Amino acid sequence: MLEKKVYYFLKIITLFAFSGQKDFSIKEVARRTGISIKVLEQVLLALKNKGILGSKRGPGGGYRLIKDVSNMSIMDVLSLTGKEIRILPALAEPGRNIIDNVMVDILGAVEGELKELLSRKLIKDLVAGMKARATENGLTYII
Repeated sequence: MLEKKVYYFLKIITLFAFSGQKDFSIKEVARRTGISIKVLEQVLLALKNKGILGSKRGPGGGYRLIKDVSNMSIMDVLSLTGKEIRILPALAEPGRNIIDNVMVDILGAVEGELKELLSRKLIKDLVAGMKARATENGLTYII
């Protein structure tokens, strides 16, 4: 399960990538993503500080995508948040029992495969999925 912070980063980056060069106010991003304004302020500022978004103050201002994120992977977004994927905490005790050894081996392999998969899944894949669903359902765009 992805932490909420990672999920929010993904939702926001995908919204902006889907919308192209459109400016969004915080209220509009909140409406489209369902993320509270209080949390959004933190995430948008973090994305601005990472060089993903730019902002403009005043009437007609808002946030805008300033970096091409289409080839950014989900793992790249994960790294922006400073979070890691961990399936099982490392059990580095020298006297682990056989069950622990087997669990660590299997879950370590699952963790590696998940990281590989998330490295292959790109923002443009998420955008393509949104476009396909919007076309199927006759929606504009709602994340």
